Amino acid sequence: MATLDKAEALLEELRAASWDAAVRDLAEVQAFARERGFEGELRQWDVSFWAERLREERYAITDEQLRPYFALPAVLEGLFAVSSLSADGLPRCAAGVLTSAGLSPSKTESKQGPVL
Repeated sequence: MATLDKAEALLEELRAASWDAAVRDLAEVQAFARERGFEGELRQWDVSFWAERLREERYAITDEQLRPYFALPAVLEGLFAVSSLSADGLPRCAAGVLTSAGLSPSKTESKQGPVL
């Protein structure tokens, strides 16, 4: 059963595992911004801008070019496809309807049978 202590332990485990990589990534973005004429220390609102410029230069692709491949219906279909391969009881969506309020699954089931 999930508890607050277990959740906090999981978050700490994730933080510890990702900290060094995050520090390296930030240093790389700061160096990139300096090379492009940015003076001073990057603030939170600067990091995303310069990280995107770095990705554009490194991979020659923008978020806007990737957007069609990560449309919400496609992402949800992939999520449910992966979850259906997992242990019994995880939900899988056979068909869903996307509304302005969110996903309204028309048929959601687990390996034990229908859920909705």
